[in-house]
Order: sequence, then C-alpha cells, then structure tokens
Amino acid sequence: MYFRRQAPNVSNMFGVLADKKLLTVIQTALGISPLTSAQNIDVQARLLSAKLKLSDFQDPKKLNAFIARFGAMYDSSAMSSDANGAAESIAPGAIGMSAQLLLSLQSFRNRG
Repeated sequence: MYFRRQAPNVSNMFGVLADKKLLTVIQTALGISPLTSAQNIDVQARLLSAKLKLSDFQDPKKLNAFIARFGAMYDSSAMSSDANGAAESIAPGAIGMSAQLLLSLQSFRNRG
C-alpha cells in the first residue's frame, strides 16, 4: 500500500534511494542485492536508472504490474530461503542411515 501511494510521486532516483521502503521494494522486484546500498550514491542512481523508468509508476497498469512482480520475487526468495534453511538445519551425515542402525547392522555382521 505504501509503495502504491508513494511511488507515483517520486521524481528522481535519489528520491527512491532516500526512501528505504521504496528502495527495498524496487530492489526485490528487480533482483538487485541490498548490498548495492553500500556503493556510491551516484552509482546506485545510475544502476536503478538503467533498470527502471520512474514514469512507469504514473501508469496504474504498469504500477500494478510492478507490484505483482515484487510479490512474485518476494515469494520466490522467501520459498528459496525456507528451502535453504531446511537443508541447512539437517546435520551433516543425517541423510542416510542413523548411527543406531549402523551399530545394529555391525552387530549382525559380527554374529555371522
């Protein structure tokens, strides 16, 4: 909602860079790393200008399409993070046989 209200009023890329909420939405929608915020402000403005036309936010259809793109990219990154988090939460060696099963198999082997 905030983006829908504010984006049409921004007149230049420095206005985007000055508004953390707008910048976050734009970075997410365009797949730009938040780490680019550490770059020189002029470099950031050129990067955004190369990927985005602020005048598109004046057109309600283009604005809605951009917001939909943000939603898709946000959901995609959230699902990717969830999948990575699940994979990282599995201890190394946890996939396969448990230690208890291996001990049982070893004792079975020693009997025969």
